[in-house]
Amino acid sequence: MLGICQGANWAIEATTLDTRVRALGVVAGHYLVPETAALYLGSQEEIADRLRRAATARAAFEKSGEVRYIPIVSATDAQALLKAPVIRQFYERWADRGAFWNFHGLWENRITAMSEADIWGHHVDEVIRKLETPTLMVHANLAASGPVIPRKMFEQIPAAKKELLWMGDKNQMQFYEDPITIDRVVPQLARFFRST
Repeated sequence: MLGICQGANWAIEATTLDTRVRALGVVAGHYLVPETAALYLGSQEEIADRLRRAATARAAFEKSGEVRYIPIVSATDAQALLKAPVIRQFYERWADRGAFWNFHGLWENRITAMSEADIWGHHVDEVIRKLETPTLMVHANLAASGPVIPRKMFEQIPAAKKELLWMGDKNQMQFYEDPITIDRVVPQLARFFRST
């Protein structure tokens, strides 16, 4: 099983639930824990506001079927899910629906507002403590959750076989698009998966 960025959370959860998974690799994880929410949103008040908005959106959906959306990135909409300029710069290429960028797949720059509860209110730290499956964690100082949170997550993994591959000052986008970074990570994942 392989999880990258926010997918690391769902890969961790799936691995703890499915005994067919023999090994797990998590790369540049955007670990959904309260510390990450504070890192991205800046304050407990902002987190609480977003969780309230998500609850209101969920209530509207359950009552009438109305689906409310927020942009994932935006230079002007304060409700956007991810507000950091570098993240916006990365995703805007997919949100641009001009003819020259259609090869990016016409990604929709939106998410349901109720989904924020499952992002900023999530606690993968509670799940990772159950992770007995061999695990390779790959991260770096400038990757999604910064340098501290992933190390805390790694220490909580009870698996007898676990490895942490730290990639120095690589940033999140390098794990997606930089051939040098990818060429260092993929062989390590292959080695780890073959060894289990």
